[in-house]
Amino acid sequence: MKRTVIICTYMFIFMSLNISLSANEIDEKRAHYLHVLAGSNYMKGNYKEAVKGFKLAKKYGEKEANYYLSMCYLLGHGVNKNLKKALYYAEEGTKVGDTLSILTLAQYYNRGTMGVTDYSKAVKLYKKIEDKSLTALKDLGMMYVYGGYGIKPDHTKSYKYWHKCATNKAIKAKDSMGQELAEDSACQSNLDVLCSTSPEVCR
Repeated sequence: MKRTVIICTYMFIFMSLNISLSANEIDEKRAHYLHVLAGSNYMKGNYKEAVKGFKLAKKYGEKEANYYLSMCYLLGHGVNKNLKKALYYAEEGTKVGDTLSILTLAQYYNRGTMGVTDYSKAVKLYKKIEDKSLTALKDLGMMYVYGGYGIKPDHTKSYKYWHKCATNKAIKAKDSMGQELAEDSACQSNLDVLCSTSPEVCR
């Protein structure tokens, strides 16, 4: 009840101060607020409330809510564990271009999380966000080291992706939540090993 009153009060104030905003802009603000509130509940362990909030935020157009819903169903946080729904929300987020959802779907295919390993699909998804995600670059490099599932080993490509990951300060600067905090260091470590075992690709 208290939470409902707080949300309603916030919405009333927001609406009264933003009369000139379009309907879409109002929905965007509402979605963002609901998403932040859901994230706060998730961090506190209030998973059921978080799931409700993420679903409402998604309804109003918050793209990233799809990623968090996928994680909730994957881990069974606030809902019964359901891999089909985890996959569904990752796919929904991918359709609307959410970076975290695309990364998650790529990792599902890369790691066989849903019972199916498909490196070709994983590579295509990772490449969509290679300018936005250090994790995508790190995973791409690793996939080309070993190959398999339709991907041929290519250490030149591994070097390319790991070098981009280790030196791309622009991507790291955009990581305001620190979700990829140590990925550049991991890529540099991978580069060091690669260059010691296959020095010809690092010249």
